[in-house]
Amino acid sequence: MHIDSTAHVRLNELALEGLACGVFAVDRDYRVVLWNRFMADRSGISAAEALGRSLFELFPELPVAWLKKKFETVFVLKISAFTEEFARWLRSGRALSVLILDLDHFKHINDTYGHPAGDAVLKSVAARVLACLREVDVLARYGGEEFIVRLPATTLAEAATVGERIRSAIASEKVSYAGQLIAVTASIGAAQVRVGATNHEALVHEADEALYDAKSNGRNRLIVGACAPT
Repeated sequence: MHIDSTAHVRLNELALEGLACGVFAVDRDYRVVLWNRFMADRSGISAAEALGRSLFELFPELPVAWLKKKFETVFVLKISAFTEEFARWLRSGRALSVLILDLDHFKHINDTYGHPAGDAVLKSVAARVLACLREVDVLARYGGEEFIVRLPATTLAEAATVGERIRSAIASEKVSYAGQLIAVTASIGAAQVRVGATNHEALVHEADEALYDAKSNGRNRLIVGACAPT
């Protein structure tokens, strides 16, 4: 089973540990972010050894080109969720907003605590974000430490409320890993699709610009797109 670490499924890690089958997840760089006990037992590679490492480094005998093609079809599914929602917006005219969030100083976390700790932070953040969302919302990995949230039937003001709830949830509690407490904050950009838009890229770009402003203005804050939808 191959899934993105932020797929819109609330994974119960304890249940995964007890499954009598191998379950793992990789990010866009094919680094392992989830490795259950079955995988550890059958491969001889513990979760601590696997997390944060390239799947192809762990198993150099794997058919790289073929597997990357298979993984790419999974990654594309997350993009299609946004394009499909945009198509629904074109038909219905209902509000549609997105949030893009970026973990502040994530490189410092990796450099200070190690990549496995960074992966633990990403998983913790994803769980906190999901807890703030509705079933119809979609959370996806957008980059190394960036996430994007699709909010159908949501105005810009409502998206800002959700985004602030997410920002607070991330910052409110440190992530515990290997006996260490890691402080985490996030900067967030919000945008709503505009009348006349022909594709979802402009919506994502506006949210990305708002995110840049949030990071430029001190981080650990939310900023909405510069202009209200028309």
